[in-house]
Amino acid sequence: MWGEDVGAIVITDPDGHEVRRADGWKVGKTAEVAEFLWDEMEHNKARAAERERLVGLKSVSITSTDATGHTPGRTTSRYHLTPEQLAQVLSLAERLAAANAAG
Repeated sequence: MWGEDVGAIVITDPDGHEVRRADGWKVGKTAEVAEFLWDEMEHNKARAAERERLVGLKSVSITSTDATGHTPGRTTSRYHLTPEQLAQVLSLAERLAAANAAG
């Protein structure tokens, strides 16, 4: 079976119930398809775990600008912060802005 061409793919759950079927595929050898499906499943599990980890976090982008050199540089990074961390970052940004305006 592992060397045959695939004409249909049937995905079953652990109890043996058919979850999905796709007929008429011209995708390659059974082993190649199995590897692709396994990789896709692992990728989906990793994304689900990441989404679960990020529940309750706020996604923010912070851009820093360096205008001191010949060519101004900008760097933007994305962070996932707890509400408390976000409040601390905003407070620090306000203090830095106030110090910059006073200086």
